Amino acid sequence: MSVQGRSRRFTDPVALPIVILTLALVVNFFWRATLFTGNNLPPVVLLAVGFVGLWFLHGLGVTGELILRIPRILMPICLYVAAVLFSIVVRMDFEDRTIQFVLRLLVLLALTLLIANVVPNLESLETALTLLIAGFTLAAIYGFVDYVVNGRYFLNIFVGIDRKNASGYYFMAIMPFIYYWVRGGANLTKLHNRALLAALALCFGAMLLTLARSALVGLLAGMAMVFLLYNRRITRKAVMIAAALALGGFLLAPPSVKYRLGTTFNFQQRAATSNSSRIILLNAGLRMAADYPLLGVGIGRFDENLDSYVTPRERSLLGFETYEASHNQYVAALNDGGVVALFAIVWLLFEILWSLHKRLRRPDLPRRYLFMALAAFWWSQTAHFFVEWQLARELFWFLLGLTGAAVALTSDSPLTTGVAETSSDGAEPAATGAG
Repeated sequence: MSVQGRSRRFTDPVALPIVILTLALVVNFFWRATLFTGNNLPPVVLLAVGFVGLWFLHGLGVTGELILRIPRILMPICLYVAAVLFSIVVRMDFEDRTIQFVLRLLVLLALTLLIANVVPNLESLETALTLLIAGFTLAAIYGFVDYVVNGRYFLNIFVGIDRKNASGYYFMAIMPFIYYWVRGGANLTKLHNRALLAALALCFGAMLLTLARSALVGLLAGMAMVFLLYNRRITRKAVMIAAALALGGFLLAPPSVKYRLGTTFNFQQRAATSNSSRIILLNAGLRMAADYPLLGVGIGRFDENLDSYVTPRERSLLGFETYEASHNQYVAALNDGGVVALFAIVWLLFEILWSLHKRLRRPDLPRRYLFMALAAFWWSQTAHFFVEWQLARELFWFLLGLTGAAVALTSDSPLTTGVAETSSDGAEPAATGAG
């Protein structure tokens, strides 16, 4: 797409398809929490029906072109899916459980590609993030009410499976967008700014209540990398926000949260803890990869092979009966589709971070705070991948699609042709970013 084409798209109104998709995703989160347990394929299929409907609207010319383009930044994830499919076909693994995993993977890939194609401008991307922030804030409020009324520390509202702190990932994912919007969003009213600060505090508190230590570590890693790479200037507003979150979290956190955080670096395998489970699963996954380096054991086949790679004592230290994958996305990729799948995941992270880095070097980058937030999110993913398996979550694919759209809508070099990328109000982007 030419620079002139991109410029015209910045003046378009907010696109209805991405609004519908975002609302469907938020509703899906809440719905899964109460109506489904275990396998979460049904709500994903429900979303798929909506996506296909939007695709038909594309074909009728209602929402734009029917052509579905695959941006360069999303080529790696397509390679990952291809590696998984190739592994299944070669191993002739067509059992129902495998087919369910494959269908889910294909639906999520379709979601990502569709989002990357239906976002026509940065205003639409900003609107989608606004809806996500609102949904997460409502979830955080729900969690606090649940904590006060029922005394439960775990917010399982987003996951219909018995994983006590898995929903901490979702709050970790959305917080960079809230933070950098507060720091650098243009034309924020005082009410809007206060609402974002309240959302930031609520989501941070909710993340602590999930007892998800890895989410906190991933968030800090992502924010630290963006700070070191793009803006080492410490502003008073940033210090005040960080101090308020840290002090408020320490003073208001219940004893269980403080105890949980205190065990972050306790790796002694004397009891069934999440730390010991992660170490056992990591070692088992690496042993599987050593035995099946080219094709892996296959997606969804980790648990049925687990007993062959752990001792009875190690099995007794695992906290759950079943595990879909090792608690490490890099090793999980090796197990799902072999070395090609692992290469695809590493290539994906490199492609995204490098594309965002080239854009953040531009002094005239529009909506710079969005790209700072995306960079923080993807750096946090790079770190979090070492302790979690993220490709099972719809939000990961949704934000991947938004990232593809953001990169496609902007140039990686300053514009010198006299045609500037502008926002919908016609204002030129500021020369300096918010950090």
